Amino acid sequence: MATFIVKEEIALDVRPTWCGHYVALPPSRWQHLRETGETFWCPYGHQAVFQVTEVTRLTLELAQAQEVANFARQSEKTALLMLEAEQKVKQRLLRRIKAGICPHCHRTFQQLARHMESKHREQP
Repeated sequence: MATFIVKEEIALDVRPTWCGHYVALPPSRWQHLRETGETFWCPYGHQAVFQVTEVTRLTLELAQAQEVANFARQSEKTALLMLEAEQKVKQRLLRRIKAGICPHCHRTFQQLARHMESKHREQP
């Protein structure tokens, strides 16, 4: 019966921990620890953990992006409502002017243009 020994060369990524010591792990293991938030130890036995996991960070970013999008949608609705209200006011004023009602003194005149020229010259 033959025994096979497989030797793989694995590149280790050396990183410092909060305790000041260094930990050497494969990049895939670092990625796994960052994603899951699992505990790992330095060579001197100090516990370390990624406080904010990758999943948590991405979830928070998604929630913030959704808040920004909701705020933008709400702002758009508010702006459209304000625009609509201003347009209604403008339409009402134009109808009144066409009917011969002065927008300043609110009186009715047959010759509104002549009245505006003579009485309200300084007003816009």
